[in-house]
Amino acid sequence: NVYAAMAGHSSTTRAVYGGGLKNAGNNYNNSIEFITIASVGNSTDFGDTLGNCSGSTGFGSSTRAIFRAQINTNVFEFITIASAGNSTDFGDSTQTTQAGAAAASSSTRGIVAGGYITGGADLTNYIEFIGISSTGNASDFGDLTQSLNFAVAVSDSTKWVRGGGQISGTVTNTMDDVTIASTGNATDFGDLTVARQRFGSGCGSHGGLQ
Repeated sequence: NVYAAMAGHSSTTRAVYGGGLKNAGNNYNNSIEFITIASVGNSTDFGDTLGNCSGSTGFGSSTRAIFRAQINTNVFEFITIASAGNSTDFGDSTQTTQAGAAAASSSTRGIVAGGYITGGADLTNYIEFIGISSTGNASDFGDLTQSLNFAVAVSDSTKWVRGGGQISGTVTNTMDDVTIASTGNATDFGDLTVARQRFGSGCGSHGGLQ
């Protein structure tokens, strides 16, 4: 089966990914798989997410991956990357999002922002955070410079940057940023060379770990 809107994360040795929406119809996926980065070969079953998990986003540390499911739920869940098994409840988001939030992290704190609000087509500019090594509900961080969805976030150990996204049907080229260890509203970072949405990222996905 081929799935879209999956969540993923990695340590320096293993990559994990899970959830998603089957391309043919509204068939959600709750499986988690992994690969060993240094070798080639097919993926291996890791376990299951707590529920059928789509529109997700993933981040974490060198030891723990956290998935934020986004279809009609406010759940964070986590796995220990080095060991296989089902995910465990982490806590709740401050909001229930329908889809399209952006997330990235340092090695200690994960930040999630934007997306649809379940129950309508209203976009949000909320930013929330969790402490990766613990469990518990997310806390308010501040606001993005714009309410949007389908953006992508990247990070290093100190800064979180949101790029692109969709604002009421219009794709944007704007970027904004926050300092991960603090709280507060995002500030303007600059512009992408081209307006984009739902584009892939591969930079600083686990907080600049070496």
